[in-house]
Amino acid sequence: MRDLEEDIQTNVELKSSDFEDSIQRSMNIPSKDYCLNKISSKDPYMLENAEYFKKESRWRNKQRVLILSTRGINFRHRHLMEDLKKLLPHHKAEPKWEKKQPFSEIIEVSELRSCNNIIFLEARRHEELYMWISKCPDGPCAKFQILNIHTLGELRLPGNNLLGSRPFLSFDSSFDIGQDDNSVNTPQHLRIPLKLLKEMFIQIFGTPRYHPRSKPFHDHVINFSVLDGKIWFRHYQISPETEYDHNIADKQVLTEIGPRFVLEPILIMDKSFTGQVIYKNPDYKSPTMIRNLLKARMGSVYARRVEMKRRRVEYERNLTDEIEEKLQSGGLNNELNEKILSKIRQDHISDFDKN
Repeated sequence: MRDLEEDIQTNVELKSSDFEDSIQRSMNIPSKDYCLNKISSKDPYMLENAEYFKKESRWRNKQRVLILSTRGINFRHRHLMEDLKKLLPHHKAEPKWEKKQPFSEIIEVSELRSCNNIIFLEARRHEELYMWISKCPDGPCAKFQILNIHTLGELRLPGNNLLGSRPFLSFDSSFDIGQDDNSVNTPQHLRIPLKLLKEMFIQIFGTPRYHPRSKPFHDHVINFSVLDGKIWFRHYQISPETEYDHNIADKQVLTEIGPRFVLEPILIMDKSFTGQVIYKNPDYKSPTMIRNLLKARMGSVYARRVEMKRRRVEYERNLTDEIEEKLQSGGLNNELNEKILSKIRQDHISDFDKN
């Protein structure tokens, strides 16, 4: 009888312990032995497996940029495109685009390459270069003319940042002025939707965090400034003043390393390479228009010179005919007539030059 009571008591204790273990497992409560082992180990606060202390190391902001150009670019344009590829480790390259192909097919190419941003360089007459930046596939897009191009090899500047590092993007205060904040007294170059362009520049030129081809360093700065209705692009390296100031934040300076260029806005559309025009620069004059104006000015100078020559020849002919008529009528001797003729010619020619 006593043995039966002991067996029943041990079974009850085992069942109670199993029940407690099951409750602990269901509520994720660590066991007593586990806690004692942790206390005696190097991680007494159990922070090794704490989820809230783990940092995100996955590539979340999946921005990819498709960079391509049309045929007909010269060597400087090609070097600029290669410099942009070095600045953007999250880019994907594409062969040159045929000029006869419509721009709408670029959207299909970007979707096939899993790119949601586009930088398209359009060359005309082997001289002018235009830049299209677009969000794919729904837009918007913006068109610029690139002026004052200086590439990395051309500048020969002393700076040299780490290839593939993530840049700081710097914008001046003009980019914080929205299109709705503009008034009548606002300058014309500040009426550009700069907030929209700022967001597009951030998504295109900002290297995503934890990108497979990027490096977790920030050692260069890309600056966008607005002056005279144009956007000035500058690239700087964050370098120490001396070789002993690498870890001193207050002794870091900016060294320009290039490339550098100027973007003149032409138009902004609400879709990718098409759609309604959001903004059109009223002060923009195309290079073709400028060439036509110069030719017209030079043509007007030439036409004026030809007209003056024709009038001089006609005047001399009329003057000669008039003197010959007086000589034939007779009244003065020939020597005096010749003197009068030369005097009249000099007077009239001087008067003609004054006119």
